[in-house]
Amino acid sequence: MFRILDRNVKMWQMLVLVSVMGLLVGGGITIAAPQRGSPPLPFPAGSIQLSSAARSPKVHIPLEEGPEDGGPPPKIVLRTAISVPSGKVAEVQATYSVDIHPVQGSDYVGCQAWFTLDSLVVDNEFHPGEVALLEAVLPQNNNVTRLLNVGASMSGSRRSIGPGHHYVNVRVLGPCDLYDQALNVGVNIH
Repeated sequence: MFRILDRNVKMWQMLVLVSVMGLLVGGGITIAAPQRGSPPLPFPAGSIQLSSAARSPKVHIPLEEGPEDGGPPPKIVLRTAISVPSGKVAEVQATYSVDIHPVQGSDYVGCQAWFTLDSLVVDNEFHPGEVALLEAVLPQNNNVTRLLNVGASMSGSRRSIGPGHHYVNVRVLGPCDLYDQALNVGVNIH
């Protein structure tokens, strides 16, 4: 017969008692270990490289059709360099933030952006692809408050970047005016 309440309580008995009490009041202890055949982590372990770029002066993006509609390539508004050593591959996580203003006198503001690698105009490997940072029709009525500016951001990722010197670009279609841009890139090299 167990005598838990006598003076000779062992340490293991206390641990069992505390664990059972924790389970009864809704808590629990979980020990997790990777199992054989489980899916890999999102990114393999490697060394990390950081790169960033910023720009404060205004960048004007005119209203133009995109390349899929026969227009010119979207403007590269910000870029930063990364390097992948020989024999290695890399994954990139990129974040872009910007202060968007409507073009003076325009009743429409649209700002679509996406990340690309090197000279690619469209990079299907950089996910999520094109992002609408802002799209709005602005009333021309003096009695209505107009849009002054909007802070916006986007994130993206790309896998399997081979060795060499590369550029991570932000490309934008407008019409919009961009201020206070920042691009921050984390690179996992393995």
